[in-house]
Amino acid sequence: MNAYQQGQGFQQLGLIDEAFQQYYQSIQDGKHVAESYLGLAQCCTQLKQTDTAIQCYLTYLDSQPGDWQARHELALCYEALNQAELALAQLELVCKQHQDSATIWNNLGNQYVHAGQIQQAKACFHKAIALQPGLAASYQNLCNCSTILPDDPLIQDIQHQLEQPNCSDENKLYFEFTLGSIYLKQKQHKLAFQHFLAGNNLQQDNLQKSFNWQQHQFNLDHLLGCMPNAEKIPCEAPSSSPQPIFIVGMPRSGTTLAEQILARHPKITGAGELSWIRDIALDIMRVHQTPQQALQNLTKAEINHFAEQYRQGLTQIDDQAIYIVDKMPHNFEQLWLINLLFNKPKIIHCTRNAIDNCLSCFFTLFTESHFYSNDLPTLGRYHKSYQQLMTHWQQTLPCDIHTLPYEDIVAQPEQTIRALLQYCELDWDEKCLSFHKNRQPVQTASKIQVRQPLYSSSVNRWQPFEQQLQPLISALKDG
Repeated sequence: MNAYQQGQGFQQLGLIDEAFQQYYQSIQDGKHVAESYLGLAQCCTQLKQTDTAIQCYLTYLDSQPGDWQARHELALCYEALNQAELALAQLELVCKQHQDSATIWNNLGNQYVHAGQIQQAKACFHKAIALQPGLAASYQNLCNCSTILPDDPLIQDIQHQLEQPNCSDENKLYFEFTLGSIYLKQKQHKLAFQHFLAGNNLQQDNLQKSFNWQQHQFNLDHLLGCMPNAEKIPCEAPSSSPQPIFIVGMPRSGTTLAEQILARHPKITGAGELSWIRDIALDIMRVHQTPQQALQNLTKAEINHFAEQYRQGLTQIDDQAIYIVDKMPHNFEQLWLINLLFNKPKIIHCTRNAIDNCLSCFFTLFTESHFYSNDLPTLGRYHKSYQQLMTHWQQTLPCDIHTLPYEDIVAQPEQTIRALLQYCELDWDEKCLSFHKNRQPVQTASKIQVRQPLYSSSVNRWQPFEQQLQPLISALKDG
C-alpha cells in the first residue's frame, strides 16, 4: 500500500493528522500528486488551516479544473475567511460546469445573499426551483428575500408540494417555516403561528430527542462555579496583530446588527460567527474536567499558546485590521475563557426583550445545535438560565462588559452607537449609522434584515401572539 492509499485510509477513519502526513509523503514521492493535494486540502480544512487548504485546492484544480466538487469545497474555504468575491467566483464557475444542478444554484443564491446581492440571489433561487420543484430550501431562501403577496402563486405551489405523499420530512420542515414567514410578513398572525408550530414540532420529531435539560443544568452549574484567577493575567497582545471584539448574547438578540454597525468603522473588520473559542474550550476540557479546574491548572505558557492560536486566525482574516469582531452568540458560555486568554477583552452583550427574543428564535429554522428553541416552555427556561449566567459573569469577571439593548439601537441609534464606539475606544464615525450599506458578507439568520435600515416592527413583536405564547411567558416568569 502506497502513501496515498494510506492517507485515504487514515482520512476515512477520521485520523486527520496521520492522513496529512501520508498525503504529504505521497507528494514527496512524486506519486498520485494531484490526488494527494486534494487530500491535503481536505485535511487542512478539517484542521482549520484554511489558508493552506486554499493553496492545496488551487494546486489540485490547476491539473483537474473540471472537478466541480473540489471547486465547491474551495468556495467554502473562501467563505470561511469572509472572502466573498473569491467564493462567488468559484461558485459561478461551478454553475457554468453544472447548469442543471438545483442544489448548486441554491448554494450560489445563498452566497449572493451573504454578499448582499439580493436580486442575483433571487434569480438563482428561481432557477433552482425550476430545475427541482421539490427543493424546499430554495423556496425558503426565495421567500426570505422577497415580499410575497397573498395572491402570489408561489404560496399555492408550496402548499401543493407540502401535500405530496413523497414530500420528505426535511422538505416539510422547510415548507412549514417558509409558509410561517410568508404569513408573518402579511400579518396573518394566526396562520403564521400555526405553520411555525408545525415546523418546530417536525424539527423535534426529526431530531428524535428533546432538549437535555439535565445535561444543560450540569454544564450551567460548572460555569456558575467559575471564579476568575486574578494571578493569571494574559500577556499583552503584539501591537501589530488585530485585537478581538466579542459580541455575545442569545441568538436573534441583535448580534448581527451590532457587528454590521461596528464593521462600518474603518478600524474594524467583521468576521462573523467564529467557532474558535468553543474549539479551544473543547481542547481544554479534554484535559481538565471543568472550567474551574482549567482556571486553576492551566499554565501561563498554555494560556498564551491558545491566545496566540486565536490571534493567528484573526490575522488570516485581515492582517491589516486593528479590531476584528467575533460575533458567536453562544460565546456567552465561554466568557471565563475569553477573560483568561485576553487582557481586558472587549465584550459586547446584546440584549432584547425576552419574549420578543424567544419568539424570534421559535420562528427561525436553526440547526440542531439550537434545538432548545423548538419547544416554548424549554425556550423560556433556557433564556432564564442564560440571564443567570450573564449576571454571574458581570458580577465576577474583572473585565468590563458593555450591554447593548436592541430596543435602544432602534429608539436612539446615534446615542447608543456613540456609547458603543466609546466603549471600544474608537472615534465617532458617521458611517456606523448606515450599517445597512455594509457590503460585508453576512451568514446568519439576520442576513436579510441587516441589509435594511433600522425598523421598529421587531419591537413588541410578540403582542399579537400573546395567547399562543402563554407557555413561554409562564416559563420566563417561573424560571
